[in-house]
Amino acid sequence: MSSELPVLPGGAYTDHRTRRRAAKTQSPVLQPAAEAVGLGYVTWHRLRHVHSSALHDLGVPVKVAQQQLGHATVETTLNIYTHVVPATHRKAIEDLERVLFPIVPKSGNEARSGEFVN
Repeated sequence: MSSELPVLPGGAYTDHRTRRRAAKTQSPVLQPAAEAVGLGYVTWHRLRHVHSSALHDLGVPVKVAQQQLGHATVETTLNIYTHVVPATHRKAIEDLERVLFPIVPKSGNEARSGEFVN
């Protein structure tokens, strides 16, 4: 009998002992860390989604995220594990506004005399 744990493609261990060990560290390790950064209750699987989404928001190449998560294709990483958060949508809109309308003031940025304020 082999002492090595069976591994699925992508690096996921299928052995029940490994799963138990991961569950035991979830409460004392993962939960306090997740709560400290405002994520609330997080499972190890949800952490993979958070990991992928955070890397995406940081501008990390998707190939790097794919390799870190052990996915066979970048499509799995992008279409299943990467989620766009509202702040990312807001930043994209603001960036586009700066490019398309560079001299138009933002609401609340107009001087009382009608002059533009940078």
